[in-house]
Amino acid sequence: MKLAFVFDGLGCGGIERVGIDYCNALCNAGYEIVVVNLSPQKNEFVHQLDNRIQYRAFSFSKLCSPECYVSLTRRPVWGKFAYPLLSTLCGVFDIAIKPLARYTIPAVDIAIAFSGHFNDLTFVSKGLIRSSKRVAWLHGTISSYAIMSEGFPLLYQRFNALVCLGVEGDEEFQAVHTRFKVKKKVIYNPITIGEREIQPDIVSILNAKYGQFALMVMRLSYPEKDPYTAIRALGMLNASLKQKRHLVIVGDGPEKQKLIDFINKEHMQDYVHLAGQIDNPAPYYAACDFFIHASAAAEGLPTVILEALHFSKPVIATDVRSGPREILGNGRYGILCKVQNPEDMANSIEELITNPDLYSTYVKRAPERIADFEPSLIYSQLIGYLNEVMHGAH
Repeated sequence: MKLAFVFDGLGCGGIERVGIDYCNALCNAGYEIVVVNLSPQKNEFVHQLDNRIQYRAFSFSKLCSPECYVSLTRRPVWGKFAYPLLSTLCGVFDIAIKPLARYTIPAVDIAIAFSGHFNDLTFVSKGLIRSSKRVAWLHGTISSYAIMSEGFPLLYQRFNALVCLGVEGDEEFQAVHTRFKVKKKVIYNPITIGEREIQPDIVSILNAKYGQFALMVMRLSYPEKDPYTAIRALGMLNASLKQKRHLVIVGDGPEKQKLIDFINKEHMQDYVHLAGQIDNPAPYYAACDFFIHASAAAEGLPTVILEALHFSKPVIATDVRSGPREILGNGRYGILCKVQNPEDMANSIEELITNPDLYSTYVKRAPERIADFEPSLIYSQLIGYLNEVMHGAH
């Protein structure tokens, strides 16, 4: 079977890392894989693709998606006129570039819009890549995407099947949108960080430099990720601690300079350390005392939380809609704190580091949860689902 994975860029991010893991695993399983990058300037992870995988770069912006403009219909009179016009222009453009796209990208059995953004969903659903079947990946719930834009459900209905990372909210969405009949299945992300090398010398250096430190691994983009709440919480906590705690942040992104300015403004430059983008963060997980995941927006299924659990590290996460709550079992496998509430996060950190029994409980429970994300189990589920989509009933 020949599969195409279509991405809105292969830059630094959890979605891209998981997608590359899937592509490499399916390639090793004997599938012929084509990777299409619709934002060629975002290519930091391209080198991680197996050399047997065909790579194609083809620029295609979300602005080429008519569904991107659905929200205009809620505007005053001008919006009702603007949407049909923009929709028509996008449609004409998509038709015009279809021959070039099909010439550049080989035909496949199943085309997968993996990023779940307007551009890859449109590119696949409009047939700009030739395929027998079309699958869309939702890095969250259908309901959370519908809240962001009514255009997403309109696109989903052009696919043969969906892969969802979570179940929260989907029943509610289905009850309201009774016509939404697209086949879907929940498949968790596989956690492959255990296959990466842990350099003991790096772990020793990190422990010697920072002592017992907290770790965050993220793309520096707000509100998707919220390091500001964690930094404020650490500042509050350090004000009452004799032995100050450090926070190491692994990742890069458009908020970097703003974050540096914020750290300086809060006088936290001696305790908050930006490590930059690191291809293999495994030594940082191994060395840290506990893990923090903070977001001010809805999440999908944060891979970094799962990676921390793989290393049996206690997790403190903001309780945004879906994602963290599902992974942490409503608090069984980690601590959930209020969104954008530094005081609540500071209290959670203090409770964790001053209560050895609580800390030990989360360490012991982590392997129990991470078993649900074992790579061979997930790959088997995906292969079975793709075969069902390809050969099963429409």
